[in-house]
Amino acid sequence: MSSEKTTLESSLLFFLGAGASVPAGVSDVRGLVKEYIEWLISNSKKDQANRIEKVTRLIADWLMENKFNRKVDIECFWKQ
Repeated sequence: MSSEKTTLESSLLFFLGAGASVPAGVSDVRGLVKEYIEWLISNSKKDQANRIEKVTRLIADWLMENKFNRKVDIECFWKQ
C-alpha cells in the first residue's frame, strides 16, 4: 500500500453546515467572507475584495427591497 493511500484512508474529515461549527469557534459563512475580505486587502488584492463587497451590498439591497428579513449569506460568486 502506498503512503499516499494510507494517508487518505487514515484521514477523517467533517463537513458541518448551517452554523453547526460556530459553537466550536469556527466562523459561519458571513464571518469567513469578512475574514477573506480582510485577507485579500492585506495581500494587495483590493480589487477582488471590492468585488465581494459590491456583490454583498447588491444582495443586501435586494433583500431589503423585497422585504426579506435576513442577512446576506454568500459563499462564492466569481470566477478566479
